[in-house]
Amino acid sequence: MADRLGPEAQEIDDREKQIISEKETIEGTF
Repeated sequence: MADRLGPEAQEIDDREKQIISEKETIEGTF
């Protein structure tokens, strides 16, 4: 279970970081 959760958690973490960076870019523009 941990082996399956590892990559998925990493994928979700990368996606959250991408969303956060996009929000920061939008806020920085305005």
